[in-house]
Amino acid sequence: MASSWRKYKTRKRDPSPQNVVLLVIDLQNHFSSMANPILHNALATIDLCRCASIPVLFTRHVHKSLTTDTAMLGEWWNELQLQLYGLYKIATEGGC
Repeated sequence: MASSWRKYKTRKRDPSPQNVVLLVIDLQNHFSSMANPILHNALATIDLCRCASIPVLFTRHVHKSLTTDTAMLGEWWNELQLQLYGLYKIATEGGC
């Protein structure tokens, strides 16, 4: 096939450890079954960044209150959110 990812690479990117961070989005215990195929690589990447002194930032989906702060998610999945409340912790982290 003639097409390639190279034709979509329109900007030159040379990240350097001095000006980058690794952003880890929703790597929470609740999503571990879905993330299982990539979990080993994600944790290895986190470890490599930490060993290279590259900051690692984690995000997670949470609510201040499951009764007043869920908006549409609460309307659709309130019972599920109550059951899963303890699973919103960040997945186990490795180290250098």
